Amino acid sequence: MKILVIDDNPVILKLMVNLLDQQVDHTVKTASDGLAALEILQDFVPEIIFIDMIMPKISGDKLCRIIRGMPNLIDVYLVILSGIAAEKNFDYQSFGANACIAKGPFLATSRHVLEILARLAPNNDQTDIPMIYGQKDVYHRQETKELLSSKQHVETILGNISDGILECTPEATIVYANPLAAVFFQQQDEIPLLSTSLFDYFQEDAQPRIARLIESATHEPQTIGEDETLILHGRLVSLSCMSVQEDEQKFILVIIRDITERKGYEKELRQNYQTQAAISELLQLSLEDVSLGEILEQFLEKLSSFSWIGLMPTGAIFLTGHQPEILLLRAHHGVPETWVSKCSQMSFGHCLCGLGTSNAKVVFVDGEDKAELS
Repeated sequence: MKILVIDDNPVILKLMVNLLDQQVDHTVKTASDGLAALEILQDFVPEIIFIDMIMPKISGDKLCRIIRGMPNLIDVYLVILSGIAAEKNFDYQSFGANACIAKGPFLATSRHVLEILARLAPNNDQTDIPMIYGQKDVYHRQETKELLSSKQHVETILGNISDGILECTPEATIVYANPLAAVFFQQQDEIPLLSTSLFDYFQEDAQPRIARLIESATHEPQTIGEDETLILHGRLVSLSCMSVQEDEQKFILVIIRDITERKGYEKELRQNYQTQAAISELLQLSLEDVSLGEILEQFLEKLSSFSWIGLMPTGAIFLTGHQPEILLLRAHHGVPETWVSKCSQMSFGHCLCGLGTSNAKVVFVDGEDKAELS
């Protein structure tokens, strides 16, 4: 039987390997955390997996959900092996586990491990009964209750915060995501994100910036995305990173903020300011002793400087003169001299300008219509 044991306690791993190696025809592999386990599962398909609940990087319950979503492991037998099982109302089936052993004295725990293996033996026709093995062998521990309460308290706070929160390894592998972060990544919950790379969700040209941000992370937050565009599923976002040291392991805390709406307001304010400044300059110019043609030339120059309008940086202004239905060129900007000489005057209905005048409607074209202007 192929068996995988996942526990962050090296003593438990050694005891389990010694126990299982004494049995016949068992191939046993071990992992000290959820990420290491997922790496092993890429080319190792066990028939049974023993999983601790509280581990660094990815907890046991989340790891069970990930494994249950892997097509090649849909039938694997998952056993929770944890002291948390001694607590009341521990529903291991809610996250996909098949059985649970309350981790106590190893002599008692080993009996329950062997009992489960015996139930799963090919020649055993006993019905598998969902239960928590070994509850009588352990007592409810106050520190376990406090740990569970603290974990739930922290996750409740992170679940209601207005930013997306990720916890990543220094290699940018995601090991935790709060509900809003899952929304940013267009997922219903965090499970599809766990063990994936943060880089994979951003455009290729942004990945080196994110890598530098993570590599240089300290206990002080550093941010990208405010000045240079950073897009996540069509939204403008900023990323703030800071490093967190937990025992001997380093994690990167990533804060994701949706700044799309704020950037939109900032852009609108800049455009309004530019417009008001241009109008003010033109009004000031009208008070000076200059000709109408000079005022119109200044107007065209200002108008062509507004890149956000989306117009080409060329233009001309025609006015009617004493002759009926004749347009006279009074100002131009950025147009070829040959065009100026040909279009110094034109009749209504001729070319684009004349056509718009005769119809009293604005005519829009995509680029210069050279055929009409020639």
